[in-house]
Amino acid sequence: MPNRIILLLFAILLLSGCSATVKPPENLVDPVTIYLVDHGRHASLVLPTEDRFTRFSYGDWDYYALRKTGLNNAIPALFWSTTGALGRQTIPAADGHPDWQAANLIIEAIHPIEVEKQASQDLSIKLADTFQQFGEQHYINYQTGMQFVPIDQKYRIDRNSNYRIGQWLEVLGCEVEGILILSNWRIE
Repeated sequence: MPNRIILLLFAILLLSGCSATVKPPENLVDPVTIYLVDHGRHASLVLPTEDRFTRFSYGDWDYYALRKTGLNNAIPALFWSTTGALGRQTIPAADGHPDWQAANLIIEAIHPIEVEKQASQDLSIKLADTFQQFGEQHYINYQTGMQFVPIDQKYRIDRNSNYRIGQWLEVLGCEVEGILILSNWRIE
């Protein structure tokens, strides 16, 4: 078992230079700007909702949502299927754009992407519905400013936040290619 972990960690280090490429949809009829936010190791998606923005993210329940970041939680989060967490945060608007300072986020890069407005609204509703469905175990993390619920999508290194963001981007009509383990995004 330890050899498999060492081998996987070595593979991750080799892949760390690899990026995921996002090709936004073309020929948009009713475009809206969404934001892919790179936080370093993970990413989140910010969608417009009426007069504000909603940030959605995904991670391991214990490690990401509850901030139990010790080795005892990191190893299971990476190598076993653990409980996933859906996070959301309301971000106020400033001149029609997210007020990043008010959001109080760690940001490595912000990638604005134009998609169809209806696709963005549909995804926002779907994620909000998922949040409501599992909302009984609602948890507010005051350090990150996010609300979290545990969901039935299992988390592990190959089904992490970047993988989930890639899925959401595909729902929005984007083409996503490349390695989705690390938060290393390139927009065409």
